[in-house]
Amino acid sequence: AGIRQLLPRPAATARRCYKLGREVRELIEAWPSDERVAVIGSGGLWHTPLDPGATIDERFNAEILTAVERGSARLMAAVFDRGLALGRDNGHDQRAGTRSAMELGYGSGTGETRNWVAVAAVADGSPGVVVDSVPIWASPVGVAFAYWPLS
Repeated sequence: AGIRQLLPRPAATARRCYKLGREVRELIEAWPSDERVAVIGSGGLWHTPLDPGATIDERFNAEILTAVERGSARLMAAVFDRGLALGRDNGHDQRAGTRSAMELGYGSGTGETRNWVAVAAVADGSPGVVVDSVPIWASPVGVAFAYWPLS
């Protein structure tokens, strides 16, 4: 099951999603079987559906994907939570605005990044492979495809 991003506040921080992923990893490692397990997360990166000023925060997407390649789910969580704490939307400080960061992206479609963090935490320490990253400006939504090759 995915981590719902459109829940009423308080929504899970990415740090909390990181902890969930680490718990999943511990359960898999403790499982008394040699069965293979696939952990899948889906969702877009930066996007704010239904926002009239919607755009793609390419810096946010790049930071998340760099963390994937470094194998650092903690960094992914920090990038997300830093923006959430600052009230960042599309690179702008929204603390003085009338809408919160949750409404402007982190609780909107961008909240789907929490799924990425949870899955990355299962493979934390193993570099991921970013297959592709595509900014779809017609939506706009930042999408990407990645995997973690584990033996």
